Amino acid sequence: MTEGSKFATAWRTHTCGELRKEHVGSEVQMTGAMDKELEDNFFLLRDSHGITQVLLGEGGLDAASKQFDETAIDENNPQLDSILPPPESIVTIKGTVKERAEPDAENPSGEIYVEADDFEILSPANKPLLFDFRSKDLQKYDRIRFRYLYLRSQGMHEAMHFRTKLLRELRRSLVGQDFQEQETPLLANRWTPEAEHPFLAVRDPERIFALPGRRPIHGPLLATCGFDRTFEVQRRFCRKPKYEPMEQPEYSVLDIMQAYIDEDDVVQLIDELFVDVFEKVLDIKLDGEDAAKGAEEGEAKDDGEAKGDEDGEAKEGDAPAKEAGDAKGDADAKDEAKEGDAKGDADAKGKPKEGDAEEEEEPYVPRVLKLMTWEEFSEAGGKGEAKGDAEADEKGPELKHKLILVTRLPYFSFNEESKDWKVTGDPFARPIETELDDDPHQLHAYAFRLYLDGLQVGSACLRNHDMSVQRQLFETLGYDQDTVDANYNALIDVFKFGTPPHGCITLGLDRLAAVLLGRESIDEVIPMPKQDDGTDPLTRSPWPIDRGVARNLLGV
Repeated sequence: MTEGSKFATAWRTHTCGELRKEHVGSEVQMTGAMDKELEDNFFLLRDSHGITQVLLGEGGLDAASKQFDETAIDENNPQLDSILPPPESIVTIKGTVKERAEPDAENPSGEIYVEADDFEILSPANKPLLFDFRSKDLQKYDRIRFRYLYLRSQGMHEAMHFRTKLLRELRRSLVGQDFQEQETPLLANRWTPEAEHPFLAVRDPERIFALPGRRPIHGPLLATCGFDRTFEVQRRFCRKPKYEPMEQPEYSVLDIMQAYIDEDDVVQLIDELFVDVFEKVLDIKLDGEDAAKGAEEGEAKDDGEAKGDEDGEAKEGDAPAKEAGDAKGDADAKDEAKEGDAKGDADAKGKPKEGDAEEEEEPYVPRVLKLMTWEEFSEAGGKGEAKGDAEADEKGPELKHKLILVTRLPYFSFNEESKDWKVTGDPFARPIETELDDDPHQLHAYAFRLYLDGLQVGSACLRNHDMSVQRQLFETLGYDQDTVDANYNALIDVFKFGTPPHGCITLGLDRLAAVLLGRESIDEVIPMPKQDDGTDPLTRSPWPIDRGVARNLLGV
């Protein structure tokens, strides 16, 4: 037998996707699923890596005929007049690689076939398939209820490979910047007023955990203990009556925490992460000045059309819009900072920096991000081109995807249903210092939203490390001391022993993968999704709790 590949195991020397013309004459063993039966004893063998055409030689035919005689009496086996087992049966073959007279250009292994001298059925599929899992017309219920079939489709395998590559490169980028990967517990969270409709995990009748929609304590805790660059792939939960295509009851995020950072550092970290995504995942080369075409040269043009979603519309109580920054992409600078660096300072914080302008550090110019203030984003109506930048320099690379980072979100927004003020994002986001003495309801925060092709895929903020300011903000929300202590005391306790300035960035991994692959739903990029109503027909859950368990656990 020829030397095998890096995927070789006791069951195979090669996968179904790696044999090529140079392997002609080699003896191989392959194991996979019966994909399709063709004419004249030809069939297709499939595994996660691809498809190979197989011809049953004389030895293979004898082996298949013997096994057919032994299994044909199975009434559930729809073999009819074929000696081959039903589709999706797991088989192993041994044979010789041969060149195809008419290559299949659409298949990477299309120049060869394997003539099998040995054939063995390892696990027959005794039931006929309920439907063609390759069909694009499958209803969502069938795709979820029969996930053990739908996951076999090529599209799902491509999505899982892409998702793995995306997460691998994000991890590699962060580790290369000296971030440490951490793990924090799920069952260590309390319900807080801004967390609507949480999932609850019952410990006993009088004690519950709130499965996290976000994790407000653990990242800052690590930052206060000197772990100033950490990240975690987290599982999060969201309970809603109905879920949209880009929503699920449970989902995955990449949560990043960094100490001693400011606005410009947040912009730079997000931008550099996506530079790596564009180059390493999407194979888009970003070299030299041309790489900044979407964020630098594109800013000089009057596109002004950030496409967002309903989450990006202006809310009552927003501050009036402010002028855009300069042509370098300084959408975040305010009027009073214009006397500073003429190149446009994405880090401007509403007041001139100390020292002379010529002594200031050069501001970071994003390569793939476009910066917009909340007011500019709202004025544009959250609408614009979904992909690419039609006005970009033709010399620059085709980015294909539009990344917009909306900066300085309002700290408060008015809730029309409850007729009161709510926190727009993170209640511990740091407010703009120069606005603290003005109307508190007009405050803006060092908070960000990231949009990819019009869909929000991430958020970020600088966290408040001044507890006296934080208490002012809670008072504006109408929280008395007892309410604050009851809901936030654990985090406030962490901050009592020295809190470094820090910030967090959260990227939705499911949404990122879906948008980059052009999928209309995150169902198509996660292995085990749930229905629109949050139920799971595959495992038939949730289910009624046993009365005995309810009595013991809940006292009812």
